[in-house]
Amino acid sequence: MLEEMIDRFLGLLITFFHFLWVIFMLTGFSWTVLAYFIHRRFFDFFWFRTLHALGILLVSSFPLLGKYCPLTIWENFFRQKSGEAYGGGFILHYLEKFIYPDIEPVVIRIGTFIVAFVSIAVYILRPPKRTRRWFKKT
Repeated sequence: MLEEMIDRFLGLLITFFHFLWVIFMLTGFSWTVLAYFIHRRFFDFFWFRTLHALGILLVSSFPLLGKYCPLTIWENFFRQKSGEAYGGGFILHYLEKFIYPDIEPVVIRIGTFIVAFVSIAVYILRPPKRTRRWFKKT
């Protein structure tokens, strides 16, 4: 009983982290586009843009490698281990609808590749200020 509760909690925790990761990827994309068009220091936050660029490269590599997102795998593992299929409360229901929309996977893959391409292109064309200084020194 306790082990099932812990597994269910871990599944919920991973679902919540997955939701935050998706929000970070979408927010990072918005900031990346704004950083290109609006030359403000606010959108030039090095660590945010660098972590987003690395994250979007990671996320877009999964479909290319024919792999699933590890967060999805861990969510399913802990839910199955706890005896829970996809179910839960009100908030979890809408979190899952956001993380796993009811559209064709190819549409999500294409969208991910577009976001990755634009994000990396902007990172290269208009890198964060700290990165520009690194390139000028060499």
